[in-house]
Order: sequence, then C-alpha cells, then structure tokens
Amino acid sequence: MVSFKNLRFSFIVLALASGVFFAAGCQSTPSNADRHSSHTLTAYANSSWVLAAWKSDGKKVALPSNPPTLQLGYQGQVSGHAGVNRYFGTVRVNNDNLVWGDTLASTRMGGDPAQMESEVRFMTDLPKTTEVTVRSGRLIFTGKGVRLEFVRSMP
Repeated sequence: MVSFKNLRFSFIVLALASGVFFAAGCQSTPSNADRHSSHTLTAYANSSWVLAAWKSDGKKVALPSNPPTLQLGYQGQVSGHAGVNRYFGTVRVNNDNLVWGDTLASTRMGGDPAQMESEVRFMTDLPKTTEVTVRSGRLIFTGKGVRLEFVRSMP
C-alpha cells in the first residue's frame, strides 16, 4: 500500500522535474528588430515580397508602377520580377553579412525604357546589400548607400 507521504513526495519530485524540463525548453525569441541576416533568411524562407521603399546612392528612388518583387526560397535561393524581367540567384550569410552569388541571372526581354532603367538599377542595387533585417513587418535589405524595403505580397 502506498502511503500518503510517499505519494506526496512523488508528486513533488514529478512537479519539480516537469518545471525544469519546461524551463529548459523555453527560449526567448529575438524581436523583429534583433533578427540577424542568417536568422531572417531562414525564418522567411518560402515567402514573397514586393518593394515598398527604395534608396540608391543614399537618395530616395521613385517606385515604378510595377515594383520589383522578391521570393526567398530555401537554402539561399532568391527570385522575383525586376519590373520587366524575372531574376534568380542565390544569397548566403557569412559572418552575418549577405554574400550574393556571382551573378543574379535574369530573362532578357525588352520593355519601356523607363522600366528598363529602373530594372537595371534594382538589379545593381540588390547585390550591393550586405544585411537584412525585419522591422515593423518589413523585410529591409541594406548596404552602402542602398536600402530596399519590402512588404509581404498578398497571395
């Protein structure tokens, strides 16, 4: 027969062990402002974005009527629509800095000269970015003189 004293002791040991196990499994997650490039790329894999704000050479750039998009894939795959053409490539993180693949490739269709100029500028600016963070729901790529702010696109 189990005594009340032994049952109470067993319950206390079980409660303490459960508390230790639960506490060990709890970790604080970084706030959106604290996410580093490596975490951001991993956390937002398989997501789609549209450019909402753009600075190039430190100056605000007017968004084209058909703003560029960005899809983050798994294992550093990136793709999107640059305005006229689709692009694709890779990005990885080294010491918390973005390292873009040798080139971002794209289709080679022609279009309106203003759209083409905007596209060339975007395709030049994107690989200049060295860091990505998330703030207020925006995916923000930054680099020397470049800031590309994306918002989630609707499915």
